[in-house]
Amino acid sequence: KISLFWGGIMYKKLNILDEKDKRLRLISKDVVFPIDDKEKETLKMAKEVIDKVVKDGMTNYEKELAIHDWMAENLSFDSSSLAAIPGSTEFCYKPYGVLKYKKSVCVGFATTFKMFMNMLDMDCKVVHDVDLSHSWDLVELEKDKWYYVDVTFDAGTTAAHTNFNLTESAFKDGHDFYSSDLPKAEDTTYSYAVMNAVEESDLKKIPKLVKKICDDKNKKEIYINVGNKSDKELEQCMLLFNSMQERISCIN
Repeated sequence: KISLFWGGIMYKKLNILDEKDKRLRLISKDVVFPIDDKEKETLKMAKEVIDKVVKDGMTNYEKELAIHDWMAENLSFDSSSLAAIPGSTEFCYKPYGVLKYKKSVCVGFATTFKMFMNMLDMDCKVVHDVDLSHSWDLVELEKDKWYYVDVTFDAGTTAAHTNFNLTESAFKDGHDFYSSDLPKAEDTTYSYAVMNAVEESDLKKIPKLVKKICDDKNKKEIYINVGNKSDKELEQCMLLFNSMQERISCIN
């Protein structure tokens, strides 16, 4: 994938409240909720993932990216349950089943990602489309800096960050939902494209740059920041982009 751009169940904290009987409980402000064995196992599995991929000193963006990539690489879509919210007997829509069986439908990806973000002290909301047929997340990395993430669409794809940390306007190109009651997602600071772009304003040098990046077998995505361009130059960028996209698709 090549992209050219120019200038993207609050899970309560686990605590041992009663040292006498060592019962684990979930805390939400001043309200205490006991949790069952399945919930304990869910949190245990989630903590094991966090301990594996999240390192000391990571920023919120790096933590979020680590969780997103782990989910995209280790979970698969459960094609036997096509509805966003399947029947109550299914496990693929809850974090427990998602982490235990490594299969999920979209709402399972969304609720599991939300659980991870909340465990890492980041606010996150599950959002559904207008038909209740698809679900994804809206995560806050810094105060008032919200981004849309769709792990379902990124899981198992070659370009695994196409739906990672997008602005509302970018995300709505492919997702139909009501956003009037949701936090605004207009910031691009932690857009994956912005964070990983190579800067090159000279259009003549872009083909050579793309070839160099493609020669790196570890690179699956290419993002190039071409800087501020006129409408005519942007048109030339898109023609160049389409030409390279076709050639690279043939090579791959």
